[in-house]
Amino acid sequence: MDRFLLFFLLSFTLTSCSHEPQTINYNKDECAHCMMIITDPKFGSELVTDKGKVYKFDSIECLANYISADHDFTLETLWISDYANPNSLTDAATAFYIVSPKIKSPMSMNIGGFKKKSDMEKFFAETGGKKMHWKDVLNYVKNPD
Repeated sequence: MDRFLLFFLLSFTLTSCSHEPQTINYNKDECAHCMMIITDPKFGSELVTDKGKVYKFDSIECLANYISADHDFTLETLWISDYANPNSLTDAATAFYIVSPKIKSPMSMNIGGFKKKSDMEKFFAETGGKKMHWKDVLNYVKNPD
């Protein structure tokens, strides 16, 4: 019986501190920044703290605005939806971004994120816009052009 209890506690500890994203329940989950219901799988985003708490967002710009404010947690990972493959999250730090009027994001800053550079380049060739990296997105959200 003691082995079972030890196994259970160890399993609970390991799963409760995961730094992986959670599934976004579109049309149910609420954005932690603007409090809107998250509806579009091209733009859902997440922040995971060092304690494994997950905050969900309806857009990349809400995620960027949220982490720019002072909070009582330590940020561990950031995830954004892959615009080319909705419902698929990718690491925000390594993603490729475009700001374009052809991208209609929920908060109207028109930022799309892509896991693969080739997907971003293909979209850019078709629509134009401005290419960015995560640092650029953070600056853009603070001071839009």
